[in-house]
Amino acid sequence: MFCLRLFGGFDFIAYVASMKNLFFFLLIFSFPKNSFAQKEKAIKKLNDNLLKIKQKHELLGLSVAVVRKNITVFLGSYGLAHERKKIPLTVNSAYRIASISKSVTATALLMLHDKGLFRLDEDISPTLGFTLRNPRFPTEPITFRQLLNHTSSLRDGGAYHRFLDESLGNKPPLLKDLLSPKGKYYTPDLFSDRKPAEAFEYSNLAYGVIGALVEKLSKQRFDKFCKAKIFQPLGLRASFNVEDISPRNLVTLYRKDGAGKWISQVDDYRTEKLKPRKLQKYKIGSNGLMFSPQGALRISPKELSKLMILYLNKGMIGKKRLLKESTVLEMCKTQWKIGKDNLESQDKLFQAWGLGFHLVQGKAKTDIVFPKKNMIGHFGEAYGLISDFYFDPESQNGFVFMTNGSARPFLKGSKSAYCLLEEDVFEAIKNFLAEY
Repeated sequence: MFCLRLFGGFDFIAYVASMKNLFFFLLIFSFPKNSFAQKEKAIKKLNDNLLKIKQKHELLGLSVAVVRKNITVFLGSYGLAHERKKIPLTVNSAYRIASISKSVTATALLMLHDKGLFRLDEDISPTLGFTLRNPRFPTEPITFRQLLNHTSSLRDGGAYHRFLDESLGNKPPLLKDLLSPKGKYYTPDLFSDRKPAEAFEYSNLAYGVIGALVEKLSKQRFDKFCKAKIFQPLGLRASFNVEDISPRNLVTLYRKDGAGKWISQVDDYRTEKLKPRKLQKYKIGSNGLMFSPQGALRISPKELSKLMILYLNKGMIGKKRLLKESTVLEMCKTQWKIGKDNLESQDKLFQAWGLGFHLVQGKAKTDIVFPKKNMIGHFGEAYGLISDFYFDPESQNGFVFMTNGSARPFLKGSKSAYCLLEEDVFEAIKNFLAEY
């Protein structure tokens, strides 16, 4: 079905195609007739390729958004948001996007930096309200910049997971009791044997600390700050608090068990009633992990593509500015790059980092997204989900990809450190952008 309407002073064409377990939506600005045929062909090819990828990798569902020249030109969702109730995915289905959340968390902190509330290279301890040091290097301060680029020396040690679980309840423990040597949750493996700024080590815990810093600086709960200062101004249906999202819009994440049955992992609120947390006594800034700033943002690829445009526009969407241009440039600037003193031993994917952004270098067998393109963004993996969010400031192109589960393990890629599924999706999107 095709329809032509007037929108914001521009003609645009909305293309909608649907079939069983498929919702496919596209916005394209007006173009000449011969160009229209070319674009229509590219759209159909990408649509067909994504369906083939879904079948090849035995995915329960997948969603894709593609941005070209700073405009979202493709939105497609295929398969099921909920397996047992056979509820189809739509472009408005909100996934728990895992570590892509960190880019949004970094954005929240840097909005406060734009207000002059801290400097990137200052010690976080005065803001945090207690002295945070790697006990092996007690005279070395930990800075805001180090938290953002994973060089703070904080690690996801054994105590982190227990503390995180308890943080999701009605009585979240104090972050100080995890990170202070005399705290009841503290374990030595929460800190690296390398001093701050000396080495890269990917850390979910560091982004929990960022959550606490956002609260301390803004004097608001982390989820409420992000909602009021990022999502609502941009008109986005998104939240770090699952209670803000209607259960009918949530995507359930799945894994298959040994018997071949889909087992829900998270956000199954169509069969389990969501129980609101009672946090009236929570002290702002005392536990930055309680809304999981490291991984618990719920948002659809459609809405996430709008955030991508914010970064491509260097901090603006339309007439709304959320970040200074200089701040976005700093986020995308190389803060850390692999070298003889910065070896990351566990994952070849990590070659360079900005502030809240993974900086893709395009090295063979490591971090290739599009060949010969230095992409910027983030990835995610948790509870059966794989997610990717990458853009190229030079071409103004980018994409969002998510799946809520595969019937079999994700296989290692043949060209990069990404999995084979991601490589297939990257290739399909690369070809679409070249042909569109």
